[in-house]
Amino acid sequence: ERALGPGRERRPLLITWTTGGEKYLNLALNLALSVRKNAPELVDQFVCVALDRAAYRSMQRQKFNAVLHPVDHHSEGSLKDAIWKMRWLILRTLSRMGINGLVVDSDLVVLRDPFQALHGDSDLEVMTDHFFPDRYLWQYWARPEEHINTGFIFVRASPRVEAFLTEFLEEHAEPSIDGILRHWMDQQVFNKFVMRRMHHA
Repeated sequence: ERALGPGRERRPLLITWTTGGEKYLNLALNLALSVRKNAPELVDQFVCVALDRAAYRSMQRQKFNAVLHPVDHHSEGSLKDAIWKMRWLILRTLSRMGINGLVVDSDLVVLRDPFQALHGDSDLEVMTDHFFPDRYLWQYWARPEEHINTGFIFVRASPRVEAFLTEFLEEHAEPSIDGILRHWMDQQVFNKFVMRRMHHA
């Protein structure tokens, strides 16, 4: 509630997540500190979803908002599955709760308010790996994972977006089916899901 702010006009959240451990926790802390330095007006809107208690406590010690979502780090399969799904679970949860939010990878840094880069004209706003998206976006010869870079996704909460994200998660709920492994890169899988939906629209 503190991150959302008072009153009816809820502020959008800036969210990242970390599995903990020195390497990944330091990335998340670096992102958080870049928010504090370069966009201090967003510190109260910044939230880190911590997948272990060490990461949760570290964020709290630095006076950042944190949510604990514990995952069994002793089970490699459970941890990998949680990492694969986490951004999508966060985005769907935001949509279900009626909260707009920007979910970013923890290896980013903030140089200014990222919300100023948004156009506000769609349910999902993302970044792309294409240098010239007006020419290359959704071209058949491009690698699928280059179209949407899932390290930066803004969701405008609505039942339609929730249903879309739920369909994606349900379609890829299992790490493997009949011995066939789910592709390790959720970014590629999501792009192919979007492209298929576009084709059948």
